[in-house]
Formats: sequence, C-alpha cells, structure tokens
Amino acid sequence: MLFKRKWLFLIMLLSLLTACTGTLEEETEKAKEQAVEVFEAKAKNANVEKETLSLYLPHGIEVDETDPNNVILTRGDKLYLLFINPNEDEKSQVVYEATAETGEDYLLNETFQSDDRFGYIVLKEVEEDVYELTVGIGGIKLTTETNKKDLADDAGMMMEIVSSVQLQNG
Repeated sequence: MLFKRKWLFLIMLLSLLTACTGTLEEETEKAKEQAVEVFEAKAKNANVEKETLSLYLPHGIEVDETDPNNVILTRGDKLYLLFINPNEDEKSQVVYEATAETGEDYLLNETFQSDDRFGYIVLKEVEEDVYELTVGIGGIKLTTETNKKDLADDAGMMMEIVSSVQLQNG
C-alpha cells in the first residue's frame, strides 16, 4: 500500500512539473511576444557605462570582457555575447542578414520594425534541449544558449539590453 502511494505521488509530481512548461512551440511564441513587446516599449535607461558604450543591465548580469565590437556578459555561469557593428544604425538589416545566412534550421526567425528601427529574434536548436537565442536591433545583437523553460524570459531580458545600448562618439 505504501509503495502505491509513493508511486502515485511521483506520477502526480511529474505531471505537475510538465504542466508548468509549455511545448516548444508555445515557449517559442512566448519568446517572440516578449521580444516584440520590449522592442516596442521605451528603452530602459543605461546603468552601466564603458569606454565605447552605455547600456542597461538587469540585476545579476555583469560585464565580463569588452572590445570595440563585442561585450561578454555573464549571469552566473551563463554567457551572453553582445555584438556591435558601429557602422550600422538601428534601421540596418545587415547584421540580421549575416546572422540568418548562417543556418536554415531555425525554429524561429522573425523580424519586426517601427519607423526608425529594425528588430529580430532568431532561435535554433544546437543540441537536445539547448537552444541558441539571438535578438537584435539594427547593428546590435545579443546571443546566448538557453533552455526551453527560459526562452521567453531570456528573449525579453536580452531585448531590454539590446534596445538600451548607446554608442559613445569616439
């Protein structure tokens, strides 16, 4: 009898855990919605300034390394690579086109624009349950590897960072 109770409890717990996470399609759609929502919102004010740029970083995200075109950000052991092409403005599609050319097995490849900005989100599976997520605006993009459960949160947070980047005139 005790064995049946433990087994029933385990089945109920597993059912609850799987119910908390949607399908990959649902999580991908949420990620797209988050990216678009943040893209359309007013950019957050910068809270970090470096020699060549200023940007907003959410709590827990730190600058690890910088060079003129790349900034490595970390949150714990998770890496985010911020790429900046200073020759391209917020309307440019050059960085997106270069990114989209690198593969055809995208789970998500969406673009969106306003009058003065071009944005995008690109997602592909790099190994089982590991996804490469890239969001960008014009000549700036941010990429990380993430899992299905974190897709939407990462997409929104990453778009917050990208939309806040301001290049300093050197």
